Amino acid sequence: MQQLTSKDFDEFIRHDGYSVVLFSLSGCKPCMSVRGQLEPIARQISCGVINIQKNIQLMNRYKLIGFPTIVLFKNGKEIDRKKGYSTTEQLEQWLDLYRKD
Repeated sequence: MQQLTSKDFDEFIRHDGYSVVLFSLSGCKPCMSVRGQLEPIARQISCGVINIQKNIQLMNRYKLIGFPTIVLFKNGKEIDRKKGYSTTEQLEQWLDLYRKD
């Protein structure tokens, strides 16, 4: 999973297809757990992680409240988001709702 900064964030989400971004806080145990749950998914879909404490402008841009927050993008546009802890299975089911189209 790619560690992103605000400088490479826009390029990361603007490719053709889907990308997933985990917005997290350093030292946040649920954030670290979700990152681990995303690792197997990162083999199938572009996944990145943003440390909000180092990229506050992205938190404001996406009006993020509560962490971890996972945002699903398609061709650079946000199509859904998920807050809180999720297992790999739950995340795969969530992504499958969109990847069928």
